[in-house]
Amino acid sequence: MKYFDYAATTPMSEEAIKTFVSVSQKYYANTNSLHEMGEQSKQLYDQCRTHLGSLIGSNPDQLFFTKGGSEANILAIESLLKRHHGKHIIVSQAEHNSIIEMCHQKEREGYNVTYLSFNQNGQVDLTELNSELRYDTAVVIVQHVNGEIGTIQPVEEIANICKQNGVFFHVDAVQSFGRLKLSHLPERVDSLSVSSHKVYGPKGVGLLYLNEANNKGIERLLLKGNTIDLPSVAAFTVAAYEIIKQQTFEETRLSKLRNQLINELEVIHNDLTMAILIKRKFHLLLD
Repeated sequence: MKYFDYAATTPMSEEAIKTFVSVSQKYYANTNSLHEMGEQSKQLYDQCRTHLGSLIGSNPDQLFFTKGGSEANILAIESLLKRHHGKHIIVSQAEHNSIIEMCHQKEREGYNVTYLSFNQNGQVDLTELNSELRYDTAVVIVQHVNGEIGTIQPVEEIANICKQNGVFFHVDAVQSFGRLKLSHLPERVDSLSVSSHKVYGPKGVGLLYLNEANNKGIERLLLKGNTIDLPSVAAFTVAAYEIIKQQTFEETRLSKLRNQLINELEVIHNDLTMAILIKRKFHLLLD
């Protein structure tokens, strides 16, 4: 049986598995412990944050490990809403379920949510976004890459619109991390979410980026002092490095596959169109 559902989850890479096992055996001490082994675990944890920060384009202090992409999304939005007086949220219609469910919860809490439609290219309509912005709009939420249809959203343009209007902008980059360059995004967005198991790392680990202006107080939303799953964090870091290293090659490979699929579909479409025209002409002759 062939497995093609990599947008949903990926198997752990060999290097990630080796790292997980090795760290489990050598760095099992609690990163919060004050003894020497705890300090060694803390140093490894800090190194992972630094390395992932270099991949994403952020400072380590702007990164927070979570239990997955969904939790990263939720924490990001909660943090941004706590720092804005507005009660209006703008979100695209095809967001991840964690986002949609949270928006429904916010509606029950008294927030007003606008759900943006997509244009014929499967992208957010920027004209519609501009028209839906209000004086009390707090945050705009857009998924960078859709995991089902693969659409890439114009997040740079959306970020500019949000900045011009004083609105926070959260990007769900779970599907784009490791496949598209993201290092330019942290300086343009307010928060960004990433997930380990999408890039051949272990499940149960996510990463949240919050810019310096909005990450104050995030500890209150996280379990402060909780025991860090260091083996998973380290394995995620290794997996992230692996996929970033192969990113250029993968972009070229996937581009060729996409073009091949489109070409094949066009042939089928043209054949069907010709068949319909022949059928119509045949019926006209009979008439």
